[in-house]
Amino acid sequence: MTERANASKLAYLPVTSFVQNVASRAPVPGGGSVAALAGSMGSALSVMVCRISASKMGDELRLHFEEVEQTVMKYRDQLRDLVDADSDAYDAVIAAGRDASDDKDRVMEAYRQAAEVPLETARVCFEALAPLPELARKAFKGAVTDVGVAALMLRSGLIGARYNVLVNLPSVGDEAFADRCRTDLDAWVEQADRLAAETTAAVESALSK
Repeated sequence: MTERANASKLAYLPVTSFVQNVASRAPVPGGGSVAALAGSMGSALSVMVCRISASKMGDELRLHFEEVEQTVMKYRDQLRDLVDADSDAYDAVIAAGRDASDDKDRVMEAYRQAAEVPLETARVCFEALAPLPELARKAFKGAVTDVGVAALMLRSGLIGARYNVLVNLPSVGDEAFADRCRTDLDAWVEQADRLAAETTAAVESALSK
């Protein structure tokens, strides 16, 4: 990906510019992009904790942290790319609704894509939460609070993405697809709540010592 191409992407904007875009009257970037960014930031914090811990802890843990780092770095990058994918999907919904020549099937397909992108955001946020309880238990104590923040960001990203799936499902016109989405989301949220709670407990335990 070239720097010229990156310059047109939300995920490559300076922080101040991204925040200003979110605060504008335009509907994008909206909650779906912000949810993806929250997840990406949570994963980035996990990467940082792995790198700090690998440099501070003994050799027996270094390989563990390096393996976790590679996993969570993948999630960081996937969620970063979903920041733009979410806004692009909603732009397509707006365009389809504006063009009177578009048939109903095309409009519903645009809404389906607008549901599928945040569904992917929710899934990746859930998967990125999975290593965090153990990471919190094993991390260098000086970085353990960052694991706690990472869990909060990833859970928020998942919940925010869920909202953006649910709001689009009624316009998709496919009840079987909608039921599958709701079932997956319910399962991910339930498990994410458990993972986030385990991570929080490990962080609080480390801070109490």
